[in-house]
Amino acid sequence: MVAGLSGSGKTYYCRSFVKRHPEYVYMNIDDFYTTYNGKPIHKNEFEVWITFFNAIHTLAVNGKNVIVESNALDNIDRAQFVRWFPEFDKHYLYWVWTDFLTAKENNLKRNRVIPEDEWRQMYHKATKPDKTTDKEWDEICYIENIHNSDKYSIS
Repeated sequence: MVAGLSGSGKTYYCRSFVKRHPEYVYMNIDDFYTTYNGKPIHKNEFEVWITFFNAIHTLAVNGKNVIVESNALDNIDRAQFVRWFPEFDKHYLYWVWTDFLTAKENNLKRNRVIPEDEWRQMYHKATKPDKTTDKEWDEICYIENIHNSDKYSIS
């Protein structure tokens, strides 16, 4: 799973990764909203999430490598993904982060701009994962988007 704040660079990172590693399948909930609703709006949420869940599950049981992108801003949201998909051999969490202003600017450039008050709430909810609070994950990796420079610091 690749998680982090909207505007942090998750989508860019995932798409770049899949170009270099075509054996992975990239799953992004916004793509499912677009397919289901004709644009990336949060409408028909239950149906979209069920379709998303079933697609990931099908890939997992067929032994595919899957990258799931989601905000999953705290350990509770992140842990549910591990519980939902126990059929994966390993569960890796990649936390993408960038500075406040870069993420805020990136949010304004998205297809689906999150209103500023909602985005700020998300920013304050976001907690960096660690092995004490996110013990369900086999591995946690931190990826810093350095001012949209095509440079990512990975640790």
